Amino acid sequence: MNNVSLIIVNYNTVDYLHACLASIYRYMPAETEVIVVDNASVDGSCAMVKHEFPQVKLIESSENLGFGLGNDLGVQQATNDYVMLFNSDAVLQMDTAQGLLQYLMANPTVSCVTPRVVLPYSLDIQPKTFGYQPNFKTVFMQSTGLNRLLPNNPFFAGIDGDSRWAREMEVGWVSGVCMLMQREHYLSVGGFDERFFMYCEDIDLCMKLSALGKIVLLDDFDIIHHGGASSKTIESKVRNSVWQQRHLLMIINDHHGQLQAWASKIVIGLGLVVRLSIAFVTKPKIQTNTLFKASLARFKDLLSSKGANA
Repeated sequence: MNNVSLIIVNYNTVDYLHACLASIYRYMPAETEVIVVDNASVDGSCAMVKHEFPQVKLIESSENLGFGLGNDLGVQQATNDYVMLFNSDAVLQMDTAQGLLQYLMANPTVSCVTPRVVLPYSLDIQPKTFGYQPNFKTVFMQSTGLNRLLPNNPFFAGIDGDSRWAREMEVGWVSGVCMLMQREHYLSVGGFDERFFMYCEDIDLCMKLSALGKIVLLDDFDIIHHGGASSKTIESKVRNSVWQQRHLLMIINDHHGQLQAWASKIVIGLGLVVRLSIAFVTKPKIQTNTLFKASLARFKDLLSSKGANA
């Protein structure tokens, strides 16, 4: 059975992309449709694909479309009934696509399924690869830290999932690192929102797909994800933290209304004030680290016109 098209969006990750494609052809049939959308890379990614993997359908964009629009372009070119979105810095350890496909076909009430995502070397489960739909309640639980104090109580769940309780879990969202769904479903909900250049677009997509069926995390299959391949500097990590916050508020506003979005913004702001105050008083050196810089940038963004309009 080979009815899955793999969609990979790449931006300047030539070495990771090579390992990714090698793993695909190691574990999947040679005739598997693999589509790489390259977002105007300058590191030789396209030349590598043409030379090492000529069977890949390569789409060379003249500009960086971002993760969401890149996937939209890839899915439009896919010819199979099912698509698996797969990060360029991830690698297979088995024929995950066919395993997920068999599960999806056997469970028609499921609209999207993802495997377990693990870190390289340690093979520990990667944090923040699934979670619950963002709304005022989940924002409150996460901003106050109640989700971490009571990680096994679903009532106190935050946006990010902190614990797993079964091999098959219905969740609110899963990471775009690896998502398998019907191509028709992807297209019917409009794919990724073009407003999200990067970050939280997978959460928004899952919220739209949830109207068609369950979002499921399945622990029967693993993929390795290196993570952060396109965000290596402190400045980029701080910027991405601001984008994540902005986009979460946009999603809450879109799906739950302006009142919940404003209430969520207030709770986030208060949580950041507490975090920054503790850092100033108790740990002066923390003021130079990435977490502190990101928290400060997020708080400033909440007060800015861009943050206020998110």
